Amino acid sequence: MKAVPQGNKGSLSSGQGPPTRRFGGKDPSGPAMRLILSLPVLAVVLAMVLEGPAPAQAAPDVSSTLESISEKLTEFGRTVADKFGKAVDQIKKSDFPEKTRNWFSEMFNKLKEKF
Repeated sequence: MKAVPQGNKGSLSSGQGPPTRRFGGKDPSGPAMRLILSLPVLAVVLAMVLEGPAPAQAAPDVSSTLESISEKLTEFGRTVADKFGKAVDQIKKSDFPEKTRNWFSEMFNKLKEKF
């Protein structure tokens, strides 16, 4: 174990002992410091609340909202129908259905032969 030199226990320069308090002997992490740190945050929040909603966040008319919803639903329906139609056409053009039918008929015939 290393010997610790004795002397100047209260000073910060020696690096030993408890640090001396500053700010007139008061603890800087006490309630007064918390209050000082929370006041700017409170001021910013209050300014944001009093400013009101931004123009982009303003509440739109109910009628325009309903119209836009119906337009979006109509467009969504068209998009889904188009994609579904393309998928069905692609399946019809591919040889996947024929291969699937052949595979199932072969399996069915094999099962018939076993029984």
